[in-house]
Amino acid sequence: LWNFEILNAHPHRYQDPVQKWSESYLQLSLEERQTFLNTYELPVNDSFHELQLLCQELLFIENSIPQLPEFSQVLPPAMALKIKAKKRHEIVQMGRFLKSFHHTFEHCYDFAGGKGHLSKLLEFFQVSRKSLVLDNNPELLPSRRGELFDLTQDAPPQKNAALSVGLHTCGGLTERFFEHAHHCGSHLMINVPCCHLKLSQFSLGPDTCLSNEALTLATKCHRKISLKELETRHRVKSYRYALELWAREELGATTLKLGPGKPKIYRASFKEYAKLFFPRYANQCQAYEKRPETRKTVEKLIALGEIRNLFGRVLEVALAKKRQQSLRDTYPHFSTSLIQVFDPQLSQRNLGLVHASKEMKHFSHFLDQ
Repeated sequence: LWNFEILNAHPHRYQDPVQKWSESYLQLSLEERQTFLNTYELPVNDSFHELQLLCQELLFIENSIPQLPEFSQVLPPAMALKIKAKKRHEIVQMGRFLKSFHHTFEHCYDFAGGKGHLSKLLEFFQVSRKSLVLDNNPELLPSRRGELFDLTQDAPPQKNAALSVGLHTCGGLTERFFEHAHHCGSHLMINVPCCHLKLSQFSLGPDTCLSNEALTLATKCHRKISLKELETRHRVKSYRYALELWAREELGATTLKLGPGKPKIYRASFKEYAKLFFPRYANQCQAYEKRPETRKTVEKLIALGEIRNLFGRVLEVALAKKRQQSLRDTYPHFSTSLIQVFDPQLSQRNLGLVHASKEMKHFSHFLDQ
């Protein structure tokens, strides 16, 4: 289900239980769908049994990752930072989490650290005495404690640093982060991966290699959706699916790059939408879209797409767990845990790998627990 875009798999690839899930989902009203997508809650009805079993599995996987408590977000005026609420939440959570161990590191590397807000806060909290921000964008680097550095190409820094942090390292930079941090002699490393779609490929095991479509799905934000957003999503999908189905049947097209487009094009009629791409065939497109069988197919595709989206978080967890196991196998003298570092409603990319030398007993004991 997750390795293919919905239209690319239509109509032959999906079998049970996917078919049963979509049949159950189609029975839900728009309001019930919103509730289901946000909470996994379904009406009490035997016809939703298969879908309910799926939800239990998804919830079990999501709840298997421990979550840090939300620390106080209050900062003194001396640390007033002109940053967005999401970024503020992320650096304060990481800063106060490390501060709670009452341990001061002599030096900290802030890999892919941008403007260095996180490492600046770590110094303020006395988690580290000195820090160096490493980033490949010279326009972002702080002048006094920044160094131009490319995680994909450069050799590890020469100076040792007992603490290394990497907030939202893209794609394969997570693996490079841990390689460099170990080379620098770090005893504690915290990394929050992101942008899984930038991985060329990723294997979860000998028989499970994730496609680019699956990695893209794992990258999407899995936040709660409002009723208005869901209505808009349905309208956009119905327009795009109908037009693509018509192009396949009438023109023999295999794939169309329709793009998301501006919101206003979906507020117009379907005929006006079709004119943007096939001006000569707009009337034919409109007639095709109005056919009952077309609308039934489009409704089913929308249902399959929304069920498929549920697996995004599962894939993200699976990627993180695979990385966790790889670190445990490669560095047996370190403890490695997977933790939800941030509030998922504020920062959807919230899975953090915390990797500590077993010599640092207060950290490794926490991770073992």
